[in-house]
Amino acid sequence: MSVDEFIDKRRHIRVLISTQDVIGGVNAMKSLIVSVLKREGYDVTLIYPARSLRGLFSLKRIQISQNEDTGNIKINSIPYVLMLDHLVSAFIAKKLLNQYDIYQAVGGGNQPALLFMIGKKKYVCWVATTIKDEGKLIFDPLHPFEFSIRILLYYFNYLIMPLIYRYEKKIYQNAEKILTISWHTKKCIQEQYGISNEKFCVVPFPVDTDKFKPILDGQITKQNFILMVGRLTDPRKNVKLLLKSFVKIKQSFPDLRLILVGEKPKNNKLEKFCSSLGIGNSVDFPGQVPEDELIKYYNQAQLFVLPSLQEGLGIVVLESMACGTPVVSTKCGGPEEIIIHGENGYLVENNNVESLTDSVCKLLTDNELRMKMGEKAREFICQNYSIDKIKDSFTKIYKEVYPHLFDRNDYV
Repeated sequence: MSVDEFIDKRRHIRVLISTQDVIGGVNAMKSLIVSVLKREGYDVTLIYPARSLRGLFSLKRIQISQNEDTGNIKINSIPYVLMLDHLVSAFIAKKLLNQYDIYQAVGGGNQPALLFMIGKKKYVCWVATTIKDEGKLIFDPLHPFEFSIRILLYYFNYLIMPLIYRYEKKIYQNAEKILTISWHTKKCIQEQYGISNEKFCVVPFPVDTDKFKPILDGQITKQNFILMVGRLTDPRKNVKLLLKSFVKIKQSFPDLRLILVGEKPKNNKLEKFCSSLGIGNSVDFPGQVPEDELIKYYNQAQLFVLPSLQEGLGIVVLESMACGTPVVSTKCGGPEEIIIHGENGYLVENNNVESLTDSVCKLLTDNELRMKMGEKAREFICQNYSIDKIKDSFTKIYKEVYPHLFDRNDYV
């Protein structure tokens, strides 16, 4: 059988990916797995609950569409309530599940797999973190007294956390395979829920090192700024730590700027916080930017800072390092697997302004050290996190979980 014939046959294997309609790391994971599976010849459909309060009042509970890459099934469920959005979706979309062969959940936590557990399907999870870790960090310390329906729903999450943790454990227990994006996440799941080691496979998020790379054509030069990329609305990103540190960094580097790329809180709350610290004129908020522009930011920055309280891996750390820009990160989980302290970046104590300030200033002061760390950062990512490292991972796992779908004679 030729390769073309094999891929044509593979297209009859239909993969349903239950996921979340969110930006950030989950969206990157979702895009990656779709790209990998499509390249391998699978038919792929995404199913997810709508992340909009308007969906509560819609008479049309299921919206189905098709684009060039995937089918899309959007369920008007109950948004922002952990587990409940996927639980409601499970009953609304129950009849649709029988049309597929492989059931893959992709999310920050494992809640997208609830759809498959309720539907009694054999499923595989690919997760970045645990709800138990995220549950400690639900509320934004910048404005804890804001009133909105969304905030009320978050408080409801807090009240039902014990029930959510029970569901989280049950989903892991019923999964055929649990794929984690880091050893840190695997360790957290095992420590919190006692899941057997045989169920796990670490499948790190890879970086397209042909795309995220140093730009050496002379069009991009280093600029006088440090960079952070992330959802600035997410309290886990701990933006306040970086802003407080930047006040001290400015004392040694008065012309330095800070660029914060990503979704920011409404009503200019972060800008007002910067002004209260006296750094309002030195911090830029370009918002979410296209990928090609993001790569330019990575290349132009003197260094990248990740001040997070908790990260399953740290995709932005991988991207920055792939572009040859060294990273200063807090010890928040995943980055400790990526950054070799003092060699390709710096790791600092969590929530420690002085430690973060000292490491950033040390790199800004020493151009040669910064260049060497950037080169070693790029080398480390190319050796350990390139797409080639995981391109066959999913098919190998599917062959183990769904052996009836794969005939050995199909492989050339």
